[in-house]
Amino acid sequence: MVKLFLTMQFLLAPPLTAFCGFQDYKDAGDAQFKFAQVRIPVWVNKPNGNPVYNLKKKHFRVYVDGHETDFSYFSKAFDQKVDILFLIDFSGSMALGGKLEATKMVVKYLIHSMKKGDQWQIVVFADKQVLKILDDSSSESLNEVLDKARAYGKTALYDALLKAPNYFEKREIANKAVFLFTDGHDNNSMFSLEETRLLMRKLSVPLFAVGIMDGFLPAEKQSEEQLDVGTLKSLSTAGGGELFLAKNKNDLLDIGVMLKKKLRAHYVLGFVVERGKGDKRHIIKVSTKKKLHIKHRNSYIGLPP
Repeated sequence: MVKLFLTMQFLLAPPLTAFCGFQDYKDAGDAQFKFAQVRIPVWVNKPNGNPVYNLKKKHFRVYVDGHETDFSYFSKAFDQKVDILFLIDFSGSMALGGKLEATKMVVKYLIHSMKKGDQWQIVVFADKQVLKILDDSSSESLNEVLDKARAYGKTALYDALLKAPNYFEKREIANKAVFLFTDGHDNNSMFSLEETRLLMRKLSVPLFAVGIMDGFLPAEKQSEEQLDVGTLKSLSTAGGGELFLAKNKNDLLDIGVMLKKKLRAHYVLGFVVERGKGDKRHIIKVSTKKKLHIKHRNSYIGLPP
C-alpha cells in the first residue's frame, strides 16, 4: 500500500485528566472558586423517527444516580453551528472491497450538507500515526486530498480516539461531535480499551461510530481483521453517541443520510458541580414527554451535583 504522504500535523496523546468534558464556570463573587458545568447533548424523536424541536426546559427531567437534579443550562441546539471531527480508519484493510472509497463518498456528502458557519476537520489514523489532513479552512481541496489518500498499515483505534480532544481545543463552537469510520479492531495502540472508555465517559462530545463489516467483500476474500462490534458500541454509547453497522456500500450510503440528522444535537442540558478530583462515574438519565424517544450522554466522571 502507498503511505499517505501529505502535509500533516502530529499530536501527542493528552493526559486523561486534561479533557473531563466540563465547561469551567467561575462564581461571580469569588474568581478563585471554580465550578464545572456538565453538558448533556440530547436527541429527541417521535416513534416514527422524526425529530422533535418544540420542547422547552420544563419538559425535561435530569437524574444523576437515580436522584433528580436541577439543571440551570438549557439550549435548543438544532439550529446552532456545529463542529464535526471526521475520524477515518486508513488501515490497509479499508482498501479492500471499496470500503475506503465508499467512506470518502459519505464524508464528502456530510461536509457538503453542512451549513454556513459550521466547522469540520478530517483526521486519519492507521499504525501509530494520527494525522489531520483537512479542515473547513481548506474546503476547496476536499476532493483532491481525499481522492489521493491511500490506506496502509494496522489499526491504532484507541490512540486515535485518545488524541481526538486535541482537535477541539481553542474552537469556539459548543455543539461538537466525532464521526468515526472503521472496519476493524484495535491491533496497534499504545493505550488500552479501558483508558479509551474512561475518556469517552469524561468527554461531553458524542461519538457516532460507523462499523464497516466485511459484507463489502466476497466470503473467500474477507479480512482477517474482524470488526469489534462490542467495543465500538461501548465507546460510542458512553458519551451519548451511537453505533451504525454497514454490511455493504448501500448500507454505508444510507448511514450517511442518518448521520446528517445527527450532525446537531436537538438540545443541550447542563448542571453545575464543584470542580475537584472526583473520579467516580455517575449515571445520567434524562426523561421527557411520554412516547418520545430520547438519546443522551449516559454518564460523567467527577464530583456529584
